Amino acid sequence: MDGHFRTADYPTNQASFVVDQLLGVNDEDVAVGFYTDAAGNTHGYEYNIATNQYSSVVDPNAPGASLTAAAINDRGDVAGFYTNPATGNTDGFLLRHGQLTDLGVPGAV
Repeated sequence: MDGHFRTADYPTNQASFVVDQLLGVNDEDVAVGFYTDAAGNTHGYEYNIATNQYSSVVDPNAPGASLTAAAINDRGDVAGFYTNPATGNTDGFLLRHGQLTDLGVPGAV
């Protein structure tokens, strides 16, 4: 925002987490990323730079699935990857209006 660096650490009740990264930002000043907890699970999130507000990005069908939010467009659609709870595979996803579309290729691991 305005060419200034900002610190964005996802507020969590975890005693510590290993990784916390923002990976994408749109023209509306909303960024997405993930943090990794001590057990190695990733948790996606959005960060509104203007309001300093955080929100989780989750698979609505499997809220505990390991998920990384990697990109966001100006409409707020989020893309990334997650561990598919049905197959155990890492699949790409598109999250639009709260609806997750799995982008996994059949037969791929």
